[in-house]
Parts: sequence; structure tokens; C-alpha cells
Amino acid sequence: MSDIEIGDSEWQSTFPEEDRRSRLHKSITLNGVQFHLTAFRVKMEDDIQIVGCPEHEGEFECYSDAACPDGPFETIEINGADYVVFGEMACA
Repeated sequence: MSDIEIGDSEWQSTFPEEDRRSRLHKSITLNGVQFHLTAFRVKMEDDIQIVGCPEHEGEFECYSDAACPDGPFETIEINGADYVVFGEMACA
């Protein structure tokens, strides 16, 4: 297994609203193929993982439905907050 470290400053905000860090983006290349990583800031409420910004609920649910999780997703810490990260291959 390979471990890829992405520094906090490498993540880019994708929303111009007040809550700019609620959804982040990072592009990476694996073996010559470009992928997009999308990180959603999350929090736990009553043992349920929810996105930190209501504007992203629909998109987060689409990713969640595709992943079919048995429980909360693993999170990573970016700038002191918990994020769930989803990856997808870029279109050619």
C-alpha cells in the first residue's frame, strides 16, 4: 500500500461563500491519470456524520450513496477540522 501525504495548504476552496473551507478540492495524478479529490468538512451529531455546510448535503449524499458505507466514513484532518474525502477519475 502506498501512503500519499497532502499538506493542508495544498487543498483549494471550491466555494466563494462565507464558509470557504466547507468543501475543498485537490487534483492528483496517479500513474499518468488525473483524479479529483473532494473533501467535505463533517461533524458528528447524535452518532450521525453530517456535512458542516447545508449547501453541500445533496452532493455529499450522492457520494455517500455510491460508496454504500456501513457507518461513518473515516476522516482526515485538514487545518484542524475533520473531512471526508472522495476521489473520482477526471474525464478525458
